[in-house]
Amino acid sequence: MLERSEKENCNQTVAGNLGVCICTRNRPDELERCLLSVLACGKEVNEIIVSDDSTDTRTAEMIRLKFPVAKYVTGPKKGLGANRNCAIDSASSMYLIFLDDDSEIDPGFVAAVDELVAKDKLNLQNTMVTGNQIEDGVSIKPHDQSFLGFQNVFYQPGEELNTVNIMATVFPRSMLSKVRFDDLLVYGYDEVDICARCRHYGAVVKYCDKANVYHYPSVVNRDYYSPYTESSRIYVTFKRYYMVDNKRLKSWIFLFIAMAHLLLSRIKHEGFCGIKKSFLIGVKALGYIRENAKSSQCYREYKSFFKNL
Repeated sequence: MLERSEKENCNQTVAGNLGVCICTRNRPDELERCLLSVLACGKEVNEIIVSDDSTDTRTAEMIRLKFPVAKYVTGPKKGLGANRNCAIDSASSMYLIFLDDDSEIDPGFVAAVDELVAKDKLNLQNTMVTGNQIEDGVSIKPHDQSFLGFQNVFYQPGEELNTVNIMATVFPRSMLSKVRFDDLLVYGYDEVDICARCRHYGAVVKYCDKANVYHYPSVVNRDYYSPYTESSRIYVTFKRYYMVDNKRLKSWIFLFIAMAHLLLSRIKHEGFCGIKKSFLIGVKALGYIRENAKSSQCYREYKSFFKNL
């Protein structure tokens, strides 16, 4: 049973208690701009952790020379899910945010979150506070999943949120010490997965319309990450229906329809060459499902944690 300290019970401000986790891979230039934006937040940020999955030493050298204040750790080189967990293990702050290495945090982000916390009297120990992801001047709010798992469903005013913008979300570290990111996920839909599992055990999501993170999508790593996105969507959505929502029939119906949709979509856009790609994506998704089934008993461990929040 996890018990909260008196400090954790009383401290409901993010400022001065925020750890910024940045997972990176072969993007030292983008990472440098990200780190400069974090330093501009001043004392509102308590610590900076850079977990590095790079295949060369450029990032490590850049951190050593320009950002000695950051805690540099070598990542597990297994993908983004495992790298996020590596950053969590290296953090000591009460609250954590996961910036992409090609993003920049607004200097007023933390103040905006604390303003919402005070106004709504939020319990930060079981709350994920999420803001906006801004790309090309467009503010992107969290979107819910469709039946097939695509994040393209707009929330209605006042509707309870099921998802977050991962790079604009403050998490309580105590929550993430129990509900971990999925190590199987190399890239894509990890924010949907962890949010669904946290909410299943009592956590809530609150939206802060003044909290902004700016995203400048880098072309670096896109070829590396792109084969995993669709597999991740199918796997994460199946896992949500099967294990989190406990709707077994729905999960199998979803899997059949998702595989058929994937095949037809690939044929439509790529011709018969899409058949091979859809097969490989499907095999990878099924591999994820099979590997996860071996450790599904871990879900039982979460219940006692959230009952004590």
